[in-house]
Amino acid sequence: MAAIQGNGFKQVIHVSNRSELNGVLNTIMPNKKTKTIVQRHRVNRAVTAFRKANHKFDS
Repeated sequence: MAAIQGNGFKQVIHVSNRSELNGVLNTIMPNKKTKTIVQRHRVNRAVTAFRKANHKFDS
């Protein structure tokens, strides 16, 4: 389980192994030098997933 804290949001993510965790971290915080449109798209998807998950918890 990993807690990821950023600008005004905190989210707990369940991962089953270290490579999965690294994948999550790379998706959320990609290296700025290698940032691509695909990675931005992944970040946007991750943020959307967080918002949906938070909405489920709130309601």
